Amino acid sequence: MERNKVKFSDGFTAEYYFSNDDAIQDKKIFLPYLHDKTEVYILVEGRSSFVVGDKTYSLSPCDALVIPPFTLHHCILPEPSVHKHFCLWLGGANDAFNEVLQNRDFPVYLPAGENKENLKKVCGYFKRKYDNTDKLGLITHIAELLYLFKKSANAVNVHAEERENDIIPAVLQKVLTDIKENFAEIYTVCELAERNYISPSTLTRLFKKYLQTTPKEYLEAQKLVMAKIYLGGGCNVKEACEKAGFPNCSNFIRTFKRKYSMTPAKYRSSYERD
Repeated sequence: MERNKVKFSDGFTAEYYFSNDDAIQDKKIFLPYLHDKTEVYILVEGRSSFVVGDKTYSLSPCDALVIPPFTLHHCILPEPSVHKHFCLWLGGANDAFNEVLQNRDFPVYLPAGENKENLKKVCGYFKRKYDNTDKLGLITHIAELLYLFKKSANAVNVHAEERENDIIPAVLQKVLTDIKENFAEIYTVCELAERNYISPSTLTRLFKKYLQTTPKEYLEAQKLVMAKIYLGGGCNVKEACEKAGFPNCSNFIRTFKRKYSMTPAKYRSSYERD
């Protein structure tokens, strides 16, 4: 679906879309994905779950989830239903934005609760208003979302723990945590399987069934995510390669270029220019 994009004068950017499809969606597991912006996802109607890193969240209508940049995540539709939702991606520097999200444990889960009507109002604006020239309206409603997140900041983590579910089996959850915490020291699927006392074939079957990817692809994606962070933080290519746990620079450069259509050095220089 095409995103609407707006750039404000201070370099703060917003991209968004509203999916209002009345069609019943089949039970589905979306491929994992990531980006370099903070994502706000609000479920408007239906049921969905999100796997974010090594955590799983089950969402009800008007629940919201804030996902930080460079974090592997994907959506799961656990049963046939409509999937009306609103997505907002925020990037660049903005004092109000940074104030709300700095020092937060991510992802931030915002249960509908007392915020339900306010969230519905914000979603209603984006549903009917795709006028990118209305920057005042856009920033007002984005600010209202940020205010709701800030107001709920002390409660979100408690609610998130309560709402975690069993969509991902415990054995796979353990593997995801291992990848998240120890990606740099894991080089092969066999090593990953051995560390978690599971056969490579069973591990591959679990990844395909529950995450629609392979353990090799998932591990590689996690290493690439971290490599981007290291490059953006000032590491040179060799340092980023070693810290992310690639076996050698040739493998790192080849894998990075295949995934992002640019070399790590070019990414680093473009990041510095931005």
